[in-house]
Amino acid sequence: MKTVADVVKADLCHGCGACSFICPTNAIQMKNIYAHGFRPVIKESLCDECSKCLDVCSGIDLDKKFISESQYCSKATQEDWGPFTDVLEAWSKNNDEHFVGSSGGVCTAIGSYGIENDLAKGVLHIRPDPEAPLENCAIVSKSGKEVQAGAGSRYAPASLCTGLRDVVELDQPVIVIGKPCEIAAIEKIRRISSAIDKNIALTVSVFCGGTPSSMATEMLLDELGVIPKDVTDLRYRGRGWPGNFSVASVGSTGRSEMSYEKAWGTVLTKHKAFRCSLCPDGTGESADISVGDAWNRETGNGFEGASLVLIRTDKGQEFMDQMTRAERLSVSQGTVEDLYKAQQGLLRRQRHVFAKIFWLRTLGMVAPSFKGLSLFKNYLHLGLSRCLSSFWRTGRWIWSRRK
Repeated sequence: MKTVADVVKADLCHGCGACSFICPTNAIQMKNIYAHGFRPVIKESLCDECSKCLDVCSGIDLDKKFISESQYCSKATQEDWGPFTDVLEAWSKNNDEHFVGSSGGVCTAIGSYGIENDLAKGVLHIRPDPEAPLENCAIVSKSGKEVQAGAGSRYAPASLCTGLRDVVELDQPVIVIGKPCEIAAIEKIRRISSAIDKNIALTVSVFCGGTPSSMATEMLLDELGVIPKDVTDLRYRGRGWPGNFSVASVGSTGRSEMSYEKAWGTVLTKHKAFRCSLCPDGTGESADISVGDAWNRETGNGFEGASLVLIRTDKGQEFMDQMTRAERLSVSQGTVEDLYKAQQGLLRRQRHVFAKIFWLRTLGMVAPSFKGLSLFKNYLHLGLSRCLSSFWRTGRWIWSRRK
């Protein structure tokens, strides 16, 4: 591969925007492709094939990290979830944050607390585009109120790393909240960009099952009978746990809604980027703190949601300790068993990756490199019958994608 154009051609791009940020000649712009998501578009006359775009691409390779094995977090556990030193269950004590957030409002609380207590001067995150409710934009919020305006999951294309330009311009410590692939790319950028490394106070990753295309959102709107151009506000979930896909539109006195289970399970999850299906890291293993739904709890009964929080670094531990002492979060001890029960879907996806990589390479297609991951060993955890079934079905699927 010479440039990210080759990554796009191999369908290994997940649209994080790291390549656009790092390009020294400004040859790369991110464009939202309706049925796929954000993809880099290269102006060839400006590209000098320096390969910096490949150096920061988390779509083509990832390295597995480990910490010292302990009774609490064994090597086998780290194979599944990456390194962490503690598991907590938490939600924001700010009732508005808790209600609006997708589960516990923890990411919003972290960002707001960091700014309000001068631990950071801004928060780089994704929020709805004020001018286009169906679109996302990367923004550095500089107040707790601005952070709260971006609360809630956005199951649509986003390109977080393009917002790193604003981080450089601000030249002050920021908290970064993003998906695992985006945090992994930012970790790569930090190795070669001192301007970014010195200005990142904390990285927070949400658990992620993949990014649906803009086409998927419009399919949901079609089911609800809502015209896309008439949408004035769109939420994928939240306002209760897990919350509904909910839309306000011109000429409507109420909101059109669809259950989260139907929106995600029947449409959104079927229109994710191909690279998302190859992802062995759904929990943000390179972040300081990772946050995801506590699906081990039952939904309903008026409970507004809880998040599982994985503490991965000393920096993450110190930050969470400060928030706990300040009573900014409601926090209780979680267990590794809670994690396995809550996130079975992410674990299954990771365990199926071996078959996909095997068939890509066997059929002469380009596959990402995952160093340090025991893909085959994890695959065997599926059991013999599931391994054989997955191997056959995956082979047919990958064969159908040959160009």
